[in-house]
Amino acid sequence: MKETSIWIILLCLDGLIPLTALVGGIWFMKWAPRTKGGVGYCSKSALKSEETWRFAQSCCGIIWEMVGIATLVPSLMFGVISYFTNTLIQCVTTLILVAVQMIILWVATMSVDRSIKKHFDENGKPIQIESLKEEKEVAEEKDPTFKEILFGISDEEDEDRAEIE
Repeated sequence: MKETSIWIILLCLDGLIPLTALVGGIWFMKWAPRTKGGVGYCSKSALKSEETWRFAQSCCGIIWEMVGIATLVPSLMFGVISYFTNTLIQCVTTLILVAVQMIILWVATMSVDRSIKKHFDENGKPIQIESLKEEKEVAEEKDPTFKEILFGISDEEDEDRAEIE
């Protein structure tokens, strides 16, 4: 009976980080503090402005929720499988599993800063969507047309030839 109670405790520890990530992710997305404070995803880039703060909380919430869902089932499966081993292997398996869960959560959380840098400038102001649209239009203009692909002639060259004739 003693070994079963240890296994149950270890099984609970296996699911603790994924459940915390899942609940924390839901909380960040729905009820995160609306002002900068000591609770939430706090980094230099997240604290630059109110927009970056709100973006960081929702982005971190989405990531934590996905990590929680993705790691919960495998973690509990490892815990159930470890039931058929001795107590020492159960403890070592739990320690390794918790370390891997923490690394996965840390790496996933670091992507929030990358996302902030992608959507905001160095002053915490949102990058204008118009400038992104202009960049897209310029890129589309550089794509070859049907005439260029088929005949090797651009529209400008075709207009120049028409003027000469």
